[in-house]
Amino acid sequence: MLSSATVWFDLIGSLSLIFLLSMTYGHIQRLFLSQYYAELLMGLAFGGVAWVQMNMPLEPMEGLIFDLRNVPLALCAAFLGWRASLICFLIAAGTRFQIGGIGLPSAILAMLIVWCVAACWAKVTRSYSNRKLHHVFVLSVLVSAHLNAAWILPADARDWFLTNASFPFVILNAISITLGGYLINAEQKRIAKEGRIAASIMNDPDHGAWTKPAFEREVKLRVNAGTMETPAGLLIVRIRHSNFLYSMVPNFWHDKILGLLHMRLKDAYQNADLAFSIGASSLAIPLSSDQYLHKNELEQTTKRLMESDKFQFSADMKKLIIVDVEAIEWPVDQTLDEVIERVKSGVLKNRQAHQSATITGESHERLTKNKSRAKVRPGKNLPRTNNEALFGKAAFLMNLNCVS
Repeated sequence: MLSSATVWFDLIGSLSLIFLLSMTYGHIQRLFLSQYYAELLMGLAFGGVAWVQMNMPLEPMEGLIFDLRNVPLALCAAFLGWRASLICFLIAAGTRFQIGGIGLPSAILAMLIVWCVAACWAKVTRSYSNRKLHHVFVLSVLVSAHLNAAWILPADARDWFLTNASFPFVILNAISITLGGYLINAEQKRIAKEGRIAASIMNDPDHGAWTKPAFEREVKLRVNAGTMETPAGLLIVRIRHSNFLYSMVPNFWHDKILGLLHMRLKDAYQNADLAFSIGASSLAIPLSSDQYLHKNELEQTTKRLMESDKFQFSADMKKLIIVDVEAIEWPVDQTLDEVIERVKSGVLKNRQAHQSATITGESHERLTKNKSRAKVRPGKNLPRTNNEALFGKAAFLMNLNCVS
């Protein structure tokens, strides 16, 4: 019966799993530093919850069996984007196909209704500056429209479902979707607030170059205001062997070496004042189409500028900083993050190629030394008896003739 303690434990466990995932959304996005990867992982996680719900359904009273598979799908479609909702739907629909039964068409139709209703709610409320609790409650009520999928069930099953299961579904949707959606919405607002705070910092406090969010905002404003053309590329100035350089200079300069490069670069040519940092050892400068057209000359000029004079780290310490300069294209259809990923992957490939070349050179050197030793000490393993010595010497002389 509904008053059974086991039923309440099962219900609380199912709801707790949904609420726990809703609360961890923000931590997952901060962990991956990307909304894209966070959405993919949350889609898998909520799809897993739907799988658990269907394989461990609730039975609040004899003959009444139902699950909360549509709750994770509704939360994904309403708050986590189309990628997460698509992954969740595929997992839930695949599990339902595996279970089978006369309710399969109705169950798939119900999932599609939930997906469409939640996606429409997300589109309508996207323009709201602040989604409140009553907005999420409206979502839970609208999602209950999936009960209409019961009309395609056989007559006996349809009448039983609408009479016995419809009201519990409405109540559970109101509780689980309202609270779960409120938790996800709160995490999203907290992340947005953190993003606004980070974007308000224009320059890195250590080396003075622009931060990436501030750089993106400034470039967009200048382009839209007509004071700057859309960048056609990025000039990457990377410190070569940065870890070795850090070990040679005082600790005070470890976070400020890029600042030295920035100061020497910022008045060198157009848009050099917009240099921003990529990691701890690289600066990037936007290039106009004309600058990118003459990228080879620009790379050489920048390298000469950086390596023309030593940088002074203390009264008695001056060091020459060796840099690698590369101009890369910034296509109009690519975001800054995609261009930066291309830069990082290029650096990784160069390192792997350098390591491979180094290993190949060392192997060749060892092989040459081994051959030299073999030529220098040809009689190391000659036999000791007289007859064996004669045959051995004959074989050795034949080998020498073959080599020569």
